[in-house]
Amino acid sequence: MAKEPDLKDLFLDENLLIELARRELKGRLPPDQLPAQPSTLVASGKRSKLARETEGRGWTARDLAEQIGVPAAEAHALIRGGQKITPELARRLGNVFATSSEYWLSDEE
Repeated sequence: MAKEPDLKDLFLDENLLIELARRELKGRLPPDQLPAQPSTLVASGKRSKLARETEGRGWTARDLAEQIGVPAAEAHALIRGGQKITPELARRLGNVFATSSEYWLSDEE
């Protein structure tokens, strides 16, 4: 009888996904718009406001990307804290989450 695969074997590591996204987007985006290097992501374990909001709604980075009109890799970087929220993104997030843009531009709580 064949052994069933462990579920964790079926999913890619988050750092690997980020690296794959960087490779895919390299040459198509300016370097400052590429997803953050895995080593530069917030390592404190504290989730960002955006991570809490999206997870609370059961959204993926792709869902957020569709809502705010950005590539999925950029949405993923925003959720993980690897990309700064610009005033324009704050406006879009405010529209999607019914909050002020200032909420998204303020420091983490």
